[in-house]
Amino acid sequence: MRQPADAGDRPSLRQEVELYLHWSVSFGDEPDRDLATEHRQLLDAAIARDADRAQQLLRDHIAHTTRLLIRCDPDPPNKVRS
Repeated sequence: MRQPADAGDRPSLRQEVELYLHWSVSFGDEPDRDLATEHRQLLDAAIARDADRAQQLLRDHIAHTTRLLIRCDPDPPNKVRS
């Protein structure tokens, strides 16, 4: 599939997802975390059209994974200047 002319050298959404999945699988050894259940709850909320629940579940899921990736990264993220 061709990227739009304005896409430039930006990675595609597919490439971003593949990188995210690679990192989360590589760094994400959490035996107490049940990803299948997290994903099922997200799916159930979406099917039920419960936008508030789906939004909260998705926010929590992404935030947890983000914290895990940051914690495991040997190069700490840049600080945002205010």
